[in-house]
Amino acid sequence: MADAKEAIRELRSNRGYVKASITRLCGSCTDSDIEAMLLPNLKVKLTKLESLFTEYEGFSKKLFFLSDSSDDEDYSVVEGKYFSVMAKLQDAIEKKNVPAKHDDSYDAESCSRTKLPTIQMSCFQDTYTARAYQMERDDNMEPKVKDFIEFLEKRALAMENAEPTTSKSSKVVVNVAAQKTSANACLYCNVGKGYSRHGVSGILGD
Repeated sequence: MADAKEAIRELRSNRGYVKASITRLCGSCTDSDIEAMLLPNLKVKLTKLESLFTEYEGFSKKLFFLSDSSDDEDYSVVEGKYFSVMAKLQDAIEKKNVPAKHDDSYDAESCSRTKLPTIQMSCFQDTYTARAYQMERDDNMEPKVKDFIEFLEKRALAMENAEPTTSKSSKVVVNVAAQKTSANACLYCNVGKGYSRHGVSGILGD
């Protein structure tokens, strides 16, 4: 019998301590306090309040069975505080979890009115690349985007590394200078070195 009374006294003492903790926690969760709390602090207080109320219920159940329903504790007071503060904390957590919506109406309107400059780009025409791709790929298989991109990369690399060749036809110009001779000059005068007289004149003794 003494042991039962000691157990009841100890349970009431523990329950009183937990009840006081719940009261202090609920007192620090006014509307203004909750509004100023950060999201991590709200979650910590919510978890702590749930844990304390679970302990409070556990002690109350044990006392109910040991004291033969003679416990004079008013559970509704603690439950009212618990559920009221829990609702406030959960509501605040839900509001702070929602990311702020960005109003894109102004951005969309300003972008729609922005006139971008017109860029003139010439169409790239390379019929050789198209023919080379058709010749290289396997006709028995469906063409894949990955293979086509790899071919274009190899093609672009080959075009970058290729040196431009310019072939110019070289013309050989031969300049021939014609020596001007007198109309009365004799062809025998300059036949050989040392001949300064006409062959006929030499024969005639001229």
